[in-house]
Amino acid sequence: MNPSAVSLVLAAVLVLPACGLGNRAEGVAPGNLDASAARGRDIYLRGESPSAEPIVAVLEEQQVEIPATAIPCASCHGRDGKGRPEGGVVPASLVWRQMTRPFERTDGRRRPAYTERSFIRAVTLGVDSGGETLHSVMPRYRLSHADGQDLLAYIQQLGYHLDPGLTENRIRLATLVPEGPEGEAIRQLLEARLAQVNAEGGLYGRQLELSTITYSEGSTSRIELLERRLAEEPAFALLAPSFGEEAARVAYFAESHEIPVLTPFATRPVKNAASNRYLFYLYGGSLEQSRVLVELAARNPEPRTVIVYPKGQEAGARLRAVVDQARRSGLQAELLELAEPTPELPWAPDTGRLLVVGAPPFASEVVKHAARSDWHGEIWLAGDDAAAMPGLASSGFRGSLLVALPTLPSLDHQPKGVASWQALADQYDLTREHRPLQYAALATTELLLEALRRAGHNLTREHLIEALEQL
Repeated sequence: MNPSAVSLVLAAVLVLPACGLGNRAEGVAPGNLDASAARGRDIYLRGESPSAEPIVAVLEEQQVEIPATAIPCASCHGRDGKGRPEGGVVPASLVWRQMTRPFERTDGRRRPAYTERSFIRAVTLGVDSGGETLHSVMPRYRLSHADGQDLLAYIQQLGYHLDPGLTENRIRLATLVPEGPEGEAIRQLLEARLAQVNAEGGLYGRQLELSTITYSEGSTSRIELLERRLAEEPAFALLAPSFGEEAARVAYFAESHEIPVLTPFATRPVKNAASNRYLFYLYGGSLEQSRVLVELAARNPEPRTVIVYPKGQEAGARLRAVVDQARRSGLQAELLELAEPTPELPWAPDTGRLLVVGAPPFASEVVKHAARSDWHGEIWLAGDDAAAMPGLASSGFRGSLLVALPTLPSLDHQPKGVASWQALADQYDLTREHRPLQYAALATTELLLEALRRAGHNLTREHLIEALEQL
């Protein structure tokens, strides 16, 4: 293949809340909660009893019983217990230090301070500390004595405990990098940028620490390694970790441990997933790159575009996204299912454009077969697929190969970004090798730092996530 035939397309850069799987893992108690409060946290946030006995929520006005998982306490009172006004209803604050003080209402009535007993009565019977019936939108929860005590234990600590990796004067972050020069380049960059922030006074009086977790190729699972290390030394968030082939499991890990994860690249879409609040990508992955290719093809309709995909992937999330993007963009494209591992190209040489939607092994076979068939058309690939195809440049393909990348291989087109890296490299004597990896790590770090600033002094993981969602 002639290197001059390779084109690069800059894909859209975005902060992307990703998709996740599953529920929170058992036995993961956040921060410094005791065992009872940790169980109560599950009840408060998800309406789930650790005993596996269902908790029932009774809607008084409709006289309807539904599982508490459908309307847990946090759905109205918020994860921080401060209440979220909605539909003209203002849920009361459940912060214990406020509940245990008398309260003067706007109608002149004085509500006595809550006690442990009156709190349980409010939850189960819908009667406040002064004997008044609570608003009808407040469910009455049918729960066991043990579950009630656990919920009370959590409410009493709500607003007092610190999230994992957080102390009054420290924020501990963690990263996961491979052994060798690439991982070392990322570690140097991250430590240097955090040291720079610390030298300027840190963030709201807190210093930033980095725990570097190193893995070797072919060793234990990276996710399992993370779980072990974070159990020994909890981290507030994961910064620019490298998950490689285990990327599809990251969403479940972030969700189950309720830990924010900021990573540069979304290497693969997570299939059959619900929304995940904990996982943020700086750059779009193969799904987003393929969408950008479709938009480009719509603006350049000649030659004809054929979307090729491997047999058995009709319902794949990426294929569905590409077809939907083609419809939205007005691209008149054909769909062609090809058998693996030796896809046939059923048209004349030197004509057509192939937009390949499939994993790297499939895309590699398409390119190789095109070369063997002396086919000289255009092949368009997502950059993540091309990066995982060793030998692409020596495949013998003599047509045009266009690759969509989440960002250009260098930051020469962004002088401010290069200047920031250069100043950091000069000050901390960083290696000049593996600059694209360092650029991506630096950009991810800047995203985290900005979110931490916006989250403010009363830092929690929840506040960090809310700040990230607004960027």
